[in-house]
Amino acid sequence: MTDYNPGSLEGVPPSGVDRLAQNREGLYTSDLSVNEFLLVTEAGFDPVGLVVGSSIFHIGFQVTGPR
Repeated sequence: MTDYNPGSLEGVPPSGVDRLAQNREGLYTSDLSVNEFLLVTEAGFDPVGLVVGSSIFHIGFQVTGPR
């Protein structure tokens, strides 16, 4: 296992590298609370921006017994 390098951009696509360069010039959006931000930085990580995604799933409904 290799050591974690917080400044590494290995595997980041060119569009992501551009966005990170823009973020270093000023503010960025974050959904972390103050406490969460402090915990993340204490753990040695450097928050660089907000990632947004979605997850869609379906839980089936099955009727059993007489109808």
